[in-house]
Amino acid sequence: MVPLPKPLELHVCELVIEDAHTHNLTLVSMFADRICERFPSDPVSFSVFCPLTDGNGRGTMTVEIARWGAREIPFRRDYPIEFHNRGQVVNVHVRLNGLRFPRPDDYTVTIFVDRELVAMRTFRVRTRET
Repeated sequence: MVPLPKPLELHVCELVIEDAHTHNLTLVSMFADRICERFPSDPVSFSVFCPLTDGNGRGTMTVEIARWGAREIPFRRDYPIEFHNRGQVVNVHVRLNGLRFPRPDDYTVTIFVDRELVAMRTFRVRTRET
């Protein structure tokens, strides 16, 4: 896709709620740390939210969760994405269900479009004691 879309923000949160009438979105319990009782973790669920703009045309968006500095990728999935014009904002919301983290560490959420990096952020997965 040319040009690549630009992220307006990138969040991880417990839930994204869409109002049925206005279609406004509410991000619930955004976090930078995820607490797990044990490792490998029990299955966890959360949302990734990233509004993108300035793209044009169709492409393939990849959302990846990876352990920082390692090749462990507990989640990676491709999705079609389309921009009808450069001013359009596409609200990317990916719900991750049943994800297991192999160990406590820093993890990244990365969004690629057509294999090009578009957005990235880090969050920590840890036990209550650390």
